[in-house]
Parts: sequence; structure tokens; C-alpha cells
Amino acid sequence: MGAMGTTQYLETTNGLNTIYNRSDGSILSRVNSDTFWQNRGQNGSGGDQRVLFDINANRWVATGFDDTQTRVVIGVSDTSDALGNWRTTSISVPTLTATNIPDYATLGIDDKAIYIGTNNFDPDYVNSGLFVMPRATLFGLPSTGNNVLLQTDFTYLQPAPNHFTLQAPVNWGTNSDNQTLVLSQKIANPSGLGGFNISNVANAGAASSTFTGDIAGLATYDLNNPDARQPENVQIEVDTLDARISANVYEVNGKVYGVHTVTVTGQTNTSLEWFVIDASTGLRIDSGIIGNPNYDYFQGTIAVNDFGEAVISYNRSGSSSTDGQISIMA
Repeated sequence: MGAMGTTQYLETTNGLNTIYNRSDGSILSRVNSDTFWQNRGQNGSGGDQRVLFDINANRWVATGFDDTQTRVVIGVSDTSDALGNWRTTSISVPTLTATNIPDYATLGIDDKAIYIGTNNFDPDYVNSGLFVMPRATLFGLPSTGNNVLLQTDFTYLQPAPNHFTLQAPVNWGTNSDNQTLVLSQKIANPSGLGGFNISNVANAGAASSTFTGDIAGLATYDLNNPDARQPENVQIEVDTLDARISANVYEVNGKVYGVHTVTVTGQTNTSLEWFVIDASTGLRIDSGIIGNPNYDYFQGTIAVNDFGEAVISYNRSGSSSTDGQISIMA
């Protein structure tokens, strides 16, 4: 995952963290992910890192596994310079044992709070949950080096069963009603994922946030996506993941924009389904497919500006030729 700051671009992978100069693309720092977090007071990185640049605070926010894969590490920079001081902490899922794995931590943020979703294993899958931390705590500590964030200001929310990979939006505007829409995949029987649950978190950023329950559902294509085809047209070893949201969703002017990987009914290739839903009701406003039967599209990401203009990027495999696919969202 990557994020663009005022003068830098910060890229995180499961092995390296790289800071680029935004103006010319030159590398300012490239270190092992363990080193990145160890230099900021933690025991290292186990992967699944995410990063955002908060455009209102002009500061970086990063998350991921710690080296033991039993805790989520969280860091926030003191300034817009990713090379400078950061404050960090780590958290574990309070309802599970000390050996649990809070897998695939998601990251959302608005003007009220930061939201981190986890899929919890102990050792098999148990449930999913959401950490909520007031924004004032995240950015409110003095900038005096690698201080520790206040762990007591995290609220852990546990929805009813059947919610997988909880994802709260990135919202650079105003969360005027202190409620935050959260998307999660429905766990289908006997296995796999169905459509989306669309839930609300109330009192976002207050002393105690709560789930207000599911307000809507979003039907989508099923279930277990196949591996992507390589240039030799062999469907093996390129994992397209499942239908979960694999990156951020964005809330802009009362609408939530997202993209995920699907297998359209009757097809054997993976495509991207983009969608726009109403942030208050959870109802679908618009959606569409980016795909081509000759290729596999997967691991899509979306970014949306203040005008509701979206850019979607993705991985595609199957052939070395280009396809010129363009999608325009209403």
C-alpha cells in the first residue's frame, strides 16, 4: 500500500518500507519493515501493512502486524516528514488469548476517529472486530520523539457473527453526525463470502463507540475467486484473494466509493466490481464491472477527490498486451 504526502510518497509491502521524494521519485529511505518499526519503538513487522497521509493534520498514519503476528502496531508521525519522529504502540484483541492473530488489519479515518478492523484467528478463524480510537488521541500527544500512544483510548467493537474484514471509510471531510458506515463481507454457508453487510458505528470519536447494527446489505457476485491466469494461460499460483475489500473505501459528500474482486456469474475469470452507496442508508447508488474474459483483474484500489472523481488501479494478468479498459462512474 502507498500514500502520497505533501513532499513524499510512502510505500509499504510485506518486506520493505520505502520513502520517495514526490517531486522526482528518488528514494529517500528504503529499509526492511522490521527495521522501520524497530526504529520507532516496536519489535518489528509481520506484514499486512497499511498507510495513510492525513491531509488535514499533514501527518502519516501506519498500521500492520508486529513481529509476533499477535498484535497490531500503529504509528503516527510527528510531522509531514516520514523520515522524522513517529509515536507508536501495539494492541491485541481483548476477547482472545495472547496467542491470537489479528489478521488483515484494515485502516479508515475521519475527523472523529481512526478505525482498524481485524479478522481474528485463535488459531482458526474466530470472529472479526473493529478498534476505534479518537482522532484527538491519535494526533493530540506532544511531538517530543517516539512517545507511546494512549492504548486506553481504544474501544474494541465486536459485531454479531457473519461479519468478515470490517472496513471503515477514509473521509477527509466532516463526519457531522458522529456515525461511521462500516462495510464487511457476509460469511456464506457452507464456506466462502457472500455480499456485504453495511453497519453503522455510533459516537465515533467519543469515549465509547458502539455498533448500531446492520442498516443494509449489498448483493454482489459470489464467492471464492479462482487464481489468476499467467501469460501461459495457466490458472495457478497468482492469488486473487476473495471478495473482501482489499484496500480503502472513501466517503465523499455523503457517498461511499469502493472496489473489490469478483467472479461474474458464468465466467471463470476475475473482474473488479466498483460501487457507490449512500453513506446514511447504505443503499446502492451505482455500480459496474471492470473486466475482460481474456484477463483476470484483481486487488483493485480506489481513490476519490472532493468532486467525486475516482481513480481505480488494479493488477491484471493473462497476457502482456494492453486492453485500454476505461470505466466512468456516474
